[in-house]
Amino acid sequence: MKWRKKINFYDFIASKEDGLDFIINENGKNLSTGQRKKILLLRALFSHAELVILDEVLSGMDIESRNKVESLINNDNEKIYIIISHEPINNINFSDKYKITNGELKLLQHEVNQLY
Repeated sequence: MKWRKKINFYDFIASKEDGLDFIINENGKNLSTGQRKKILLLRALFSHAELVILDEVLSGMDIESRNKVESLINNDNEKIYIIISHEPINNINFSDKYKITNGELKLLQHEVNQLY
């Protein structure tokens, strides 16, 4: 329950007449892009995986939810996250940042906000 509330997904479920029995259509067609991403993120958070790879999970989310998700990831010391994004990520303190340019992967040394 705590993760659903922390990423603003609980309010969506609570607003549905069926609550937790709400049926998601094939490919999540009755959900917004942000809601689909939150479900994927919740599945990753509930998993026992030590490593979570998130590919564009923050795109399509409203600013408030995005900030909450970033904060949740930043404060999670139990998992290792690899986050792929074409947008700035402002609320996560990464141990390492990489940038791919012309097919070449480069480690950015102690650079803050140099990805964008």
